Amino acid sequence: MDGTLINLVAEALDLNASALTAESVADDFVEWDSLGHWNMIAAVEDHYGVEFTMDEAEAFEKLGDIESALRAYGKLSDG
Repeated sequence: MDGTLINLVAEALDLNASALTAESVADDFVEWDSLGHWNMIAAVEDHYGVEFTMDEAEAFEKLGDIESALRAYGKLSDG
């Protein structure tokens, strides 16, 4: 899992980065409510210079989904 992405999400949700993995989902954290989700999406979009569609952003269920989308946009390397 990309460390920068983990740190962005941790900051947006006010969580400890060590608690987050690619398999982390909203049900794992009370902070990841609907407002937290959109704050997290905005932080990721701002940092990586992307704009997810509403359908994409709503479909993200786990952190790995966001990472995969960033890879598809060419914002993260596969390495």
